[in-house]
Amino acid sequence: LGGLSMGADGGIGSTYNFMAEKFIKLSNDIDISGKQWIPIGIDGSRNVFSGNFDGAGYTVKGLTIGSFEFPNQELEYAGLFGYVIYNPGDLGLGRNVIENLHVSGAIYSAVNTMYGSVGGVVGYAASKSYVLDCHSSVNVSGVNNLGGVVGSNDGGTVQRCYNTGSIRSTGYCAGGVVGRNTIGSAVQYCYNTGSVRGTEQYVGGVVGYN
Repeated sequence: LGGLSMGADGGIGSTYNFMAEKFIKLSNDIDISGKQWIPIGIDGSRNVFSGNFDGAGYTVKGLTIGSFEFPNQELEYAGLFGYVIYNPGDLGLGRNVIENLHVSGAIYSAVNTMYGSVGGVVGYAASKSYVLDCHSSVNVSGVNNLGGVVGSNDGGTVQRCYNTGSIRSTGYCAGGVVGRNTIGSAVQYCYNTGSVRGTEQYVGGVVGYN
């Protein structure tokens, strides 16, 4: 898993369509606690994740970005995955699907930008991306566009996902599953049992802004 992070954030093999037409499947739980996580795909200009990731029902434990005392001030897109987007790849066979995955941990972000997005599984899900059958128990604290599963859903589809972590926002758009859901995006068959608190507009149990 760490190799994916290194590849998509500027390591060997980093390209705009990182992992397009590639399939990754977990075979066991993974514990990443005890270190600061660098999201898989950290920005929308070059370092994105365009592959397929099947958690096979396993859990990525201990996701940690920032801390209560020192919230992260650099990552505009924060989550296990930062920025994901569809890319057909060289053969036109690519799909961008994150599915069957459980994530636990905590994210503390101090990034205060209009499009900065924080989610337990995915920070920013762009055009034609799919987040399916995922569960987050990540406690998410930050400013704008905070979601238990996906921070911003901008042209993607989030289905059959649920959140049990807490969401704390000091800005806009906070939701139990998705913080900001734009035109042309879909959130279907999802639910939230975690607490959601925000100090500004667009705060919702499942979706903050729709």
